[in-house]
Order: sequence, then structure tokens, then C-alpha cells
Amino acid sequence: MTEAGPHRQRLPIRIAVPAANGPAPTHPRGSGILGSGSAGLEPFTIFALFLSACGAVALGAGCYHAIFSDSARARRQLRRHKAVAIKDAPEAALVKIVGTVSTIGEPLEAPLSGQPCAAWMVSIEEIGSEGGLRTVLEDVECRPFYIDDGTGKALVRPSAPRLSLVLVTVLQSQTHAETAERLQDYLENRAREKAPFHTFQRPLQAREGIVEAGELVAVIGVGRLEVDASGVARAGYRDAAKVLVLEDPEHGWLAISDDPTTRG
Repeated sequence: MTEAGPHRQRLPIRIAVPAANGPAPTHPRGSGILGSGSAGLEPFTIFALFLSACGAVALGAGCYHAIFSDSARARRQLRRHKAVAIKDAPEAALVKIVGTVSTIGEPLEAPLSGQPCAAWMVSIEEIGSEGGLRTVLEDVECRPFYIDDGTGKALVRPSAPRLSLVLVTVLQSQTHAETAERLQDYLENRAREKAPFHTFQRPLQAREGIVEAGELVAVIGVGRLEVDASGVARAGYRDAAKVLVLEDPEHGWLAISDDPTTRG
């Protein structure tokens, strides 16, 4: 909520009013908001204002990403809810579970590091002339996996998840030509599909986060009981033939994070 600030004094603005039966007077030099000395704004002042505007735009883009990106939304969603034990999770309700990951079948391969994982997230950022970063692509992929919180196992089965992972800088390049082989392959293939109108020719920073076996994560989704064909459900958990499954809400996304601040 924005608080009302102190009263701001209005700057005088002179308006030229044509005299009756006479030519309209010219705007006096140095008058009005844009006046500066005897010849209006100096070129250096205009350039400084232009740079300030560019900085404001870059700052605004960074703030927008920090607030409205999928990863930021996932963090906020997870922090708003308290974790419950798998054995106590209600059915057909939005629940948050914190547990240790175990993969199912063949794991994914993270595109930049090549590490086996259940999910990965890649962030491609352009490096500005002053060292600032602008996110131009955020990409994720996830396969079903199990989490175990000590009271039982739950199957995480997302269709279009939001991931908020702790990202590690994989590579910082000065030009596209200096990128490592894996990153270059990623940019020329998958990134082109995700951002077909972006050239990726400016200096880049590539960051990657993964959900790997044995890692502690927080997951929020709609829980429901399903017949356990795999036999992972523990005896005594309601019904030994059923397992808790976490899926995307009907009007939302399943969120996954390995950020420690989301586990409460």
C-alpha cells in the first residue's frame, strides 16, 4: 500500500497566449520546465536523462521478473502454506508436503550440467554494459517422482509445474561464440523453440538448478488417493493399496522448490 507523500510544489509552466490582433509571442528562452540557461536543455543533460530512463527501464524489468516470474510465484505460493505430514494429508485439497526425493525410472538429464535429476530449471540472462542482468528465458522440465517425509511416500505428478530452484551459475560468456558446447547446443535448439524471436547474441549468463535424488524439497498441489500399483505406500497409511498423489490444481500449477525458505 502506498502512503500519501508530502505536498509537492507545482513547477511554474508559462503558457504563451496570443494577443488580440497580433502574432503569437514566441516561447521565452529559459522558461518552463524544460528551460535551462539561455538555450534549453544542454546535450549532456539530455544524454544523462536518457541514460537514467534506460536504467529505470532495466530496473523495472528486473523488479517485474523478481515479482511476477513463475519461480517467484512458486516461492510465494509455498511460503503461504504450512507443510503437513503425508499420513495426515487431506484428500481433494491443496496440500504442501516437504520430503526427500526419489526418482522413478530413467531420470532426466539437466541440459547444461548433464546431471541426472527429477526436474531441472534453466535461466538465461543477458549481461548489460554496466554488469546488470536481464532474464530473457526461464525454462523447466519435470518428471514424476516420489517424496518421503518419514510418515509415508507421496507421488508428485505434475503436468505444467512451476519450479523455484536454487540456481547455480554454469557459465558466463562474453560472446555467444565463447559458450560451452552444452550451452551452445541448448541455445541453438531448445531455447530457439522457447524464445523463437530472440537472437541470444549478447553476452550471457546461464544458471541451472536441479531436483536430484536424496534432495529435500517442498511441493504443493492437490492431493488425492490412488491405487498403488508400485507398492511404495507404507503399511498403515490408510490403505496399503493406495498412495497419496500430488497433481496440478484445476485452476493453477503444482509448485516445487528446493529453497530452504519454502519448507516451513
